Amino acid sequence: MTDETILRNKYMEFQMLEQAINHLQQKKVTVEKQMVEFTSLKENLESILKTKVGSSMNTPIGSGIFLKSELKDNTSVLVNIGSNVVIEKPIKESSELVDKQLVELNKILTQLDGEIEESYQKLNTLNNELAELSPKQEPHVHGPNCNH
Repeated sequence: MTDETILRNKYMEFQMLEQAINHLQQKKVTVEKQMVEFTSLKENLESILKTKVGSSMNTPIGSGIFLKSELKDNTSVLVNIGSNVVIEKPIKESSELVDKQLVELNKILTQLDGEIEESYQKLNTLNNELAELSPKQEPHVHGPNCNH
């Protein structure tokens, strides 16, 4: 293989690795957002346990839109378990489920951080290899024969 071919292949590998890092970082942002949502959900569940039955509430039904409601039960919630099947679960059990999901998301986040770090190390190595393989340009000296 010629030096130019090797250089071209390394550069393509460098670009693919940059794209992979961007993809990993996007996944990390998504996981972090999910963690924020689950943390908020956990706080809301704990808040419901402390709220008196019959209390007025503003229940969110969409983006910034609320419905005035009244708390009928402060011990259980309805949980979607998939395929539009909803079951009633005690709040403590639901909160434990949220805790498990947070633990899993934290594991995923740690794994993504490791993959990102490893990818950056490879990117650094490739960058050094590219610098060594790139043709060296002689510095331009302005003199009597210079056209600019």
